[in-house]
Amino acid sequence: MFVYLVPSGLLVIFVFSLGARSLKSFSRHKLERFCRKRNTEKRLEIILKQYEDVAAAVSLARILSIPLFLIAFFLLKVQHVPPDTIHATLSTLFISLVLLVVLAEFWLPRALAKLWGTYFVYWGWSLWRMTATLLLPLLWIDRMITLFFFRLAGHTEDEDAFEEEIRTIVTEGHREGHLEEEAREMIEGVIELQDVSVSEIMTPRTDMKCLSDTLSWDEVLQFVSASSHSRFPVYRETRDDIVGVIHTKNLLRELASNKGTQRRPWMELMSEPLFIPETKPVDTLLQEFQNVQSAGDESYDRIRGHLAIVLDEYGGVAGIVTLEDILEEIVGEITDEHDTIIVNEEVTEVSPDVFDVQGKVRIDDLNAQLDVHLPDEEDYDTVAGYIFSTLGHIPEAGESVILEHEGTKVRLTVTAVTRRRIEKVRVERNVG
Repeated sequence: MFVYLVPSGLLVIFVFSLGARSLKSFSRHKLERFCRKRNTEKRLEIILKQYEDVAAAVSLARILSIPLFLIAFFLLKVQHVPPDTIHATLSTLFISLVLLVVLAEFWLPRALAKLWGTYFVYWGWSLWRMTATLLLPLLWIDRMITLFFFRLAGHTEDEDAFEEEIRTIVTEGHREGHLEEEAREMIEGVIELQDVSVSEIMTPRTDMKCLSDTLSWDEVLQFVSASSHSRFPVYRETRDDIVGVIHTKNLLRELASNKGTQRRPWMELMSEPLFIPETKPVDTLLQEFQNVQSAGDESYDRIRGHLAIVLDEYGGVAGIVTLEDILEEIVGEITDEHDTIIVNEEVTEVSPDVFDVQGKVRIDDLNAQLDVHLPDEEDYDTVAGYIFSTLGHIPEAGESVILEHEGTKVRLTVTAVTRRRIEKVRVERNVG
């Protein structure tokens, strides 16, 4: 009996491991072609509908088979081992069994599933489906536990499962060469929009280009011509009192149709501002921007500019957000002749490990670009915010912060600061 136990147990582990890996990595496109060639479209439909639940059952069977095999093996073997040599014998058996189990559970199934996973799914479907039927009670327990934690976290299982299925399809399409990397990133960007709030993509208040309602026509034209933007919030006394949004197109139209004293006051050309909270999900704002055609005349004027004023929890102006900001979350950075200058000035390389950085650069962008591992907390988003939070006061030029990550030190030194704002920071990597 013992002679047949080892190969039989290892075979069971190998089969379930191969099935679990094949069901998770098979190619839908290849399976569809294979089924059509054999005129088994019905089986294809069943597999695509049930493979996720079946894969969970086969994975569970794989997990159960390993300890059951090890326990049975040791119980049978110990009966034939002399007491005086049991420790040495068990040590040898343990090492041998570990290598055999790794071979049957990991090395062989992983290689074979990559090469012929689609065919193992097709030819072994009856076995995989029977396994799912036998382990149905355990799958129900798994589903109840999953549903409990989903509800505890405030998520709906259907939405998350649908998103995960889309991600799986996109990843598979990219792996098989049917989908470009840029397209994959765009699709994932759309899925993740609901998890991004407006405060994460807005232009902060300190960087807003605003017009005062006390300016004359000539002053407005001079301000607009010196700027690269096409829309400007207009404030009455302070930036917390935004009264409208002016579009340069309206100014040009008035200049072309009327001259000199015939011009209307430029304040009459404003559109009503759209105010939104900084916690608003980006996908919801995108829908509001898209609903221009179905809105009334007043709402149409207000939303048409595709610019919204972001308010904090106290009603103060936190920043502005535009349609371009949302699109950049999907397609990546959109640059024009003006943006190119700004992007090149945000991070300037002084030497291989020394960079001059503007204080408004976002920490996640800097980490990705320079690999400096600055902590990204909810209390701040920018390099200047990190320095403020660490020092606890407005620094003077020359003050520095040192961060250590995995034995490597990074020094941030303030090089330019105004009375209330950090303008520039020098980042030095691999500080001794």
